[in-house]
Amino acid sequence: MNDRPFGFFGHSMGAHLAMALTHRLRSEGVPLPCHLFLSARRAPHLLPDAPLMAEMSDVDLSATVERRFGDASLITDEGLSRLMLPTLRADIAATENWQTVPEPRLAVAIAAMGGIDDLWVAPSGLEAWQAYTLGPFQLRLFPGGHFFINAARAAVIAFVRAQLLSTISENKR
Repeated sequence: MNDRPFGFFGHSMGAHLAMALTHRLRSEGVPLPCHLFLSARRAPHLLPDAPLMAEMSDVDLSATVERRFGDASLITDEGLSRLMLPTLRADIAATENWQTVPEPRLAVAIAAMGGIDDLWVAPSGLEAWQAYTLGPFQLRLFPGGHFFINAARAAVIAFVRAQLLSTISENKR
C-alpha cells in the first residue's frame, strides 16, 4: 500500500465524486487524502437555487449553458447540439439529483474553490463545504466563471500545490 500523502481535486460534478470517493475510502479503512479540492460546485446538502436544468427544453438548456458557461456552440452548431445535449443533460441530471447520505465529518483539509464570475455557484454554496470537515477549511475565489480552472490555470495550480505542501508539512509534525 502506498503511504505517500495525496489529495483529490474535483471540478463541478467531480467535486461530488471526490467527496464520495473519500467517504468510500474511509468506510474501507484505507488511507484518506490529506486534502480535498472541491471546485465550482456547491455543497450537496444545499437545495437547488434555480430551476433544474435537466428538465429544460433543448432550446432553454442550450441558452442556459451559453449564459452560465459562455459556450454558444451547443446552440449554433445543430450537429453538435444533437450529439452533445443528451450527454450534457444526463451529466446535469446526475449532479442536480445527487443524494447525500449523512456521514461523519472527515478529518481531511478541504479547499473550496470557485470563479468570481461563476453564475452557477455562489461563494456561499462553496463555503457550505466547511460542514464536511473536521480539519482546516479554506475558500478561494479565482478570476473567471465556472471554468476558472482554464482561465486561471497557473494560479489554481500554484494554490493547490501550496496547500498540499502546507498540509503535508502540518501532518508531519
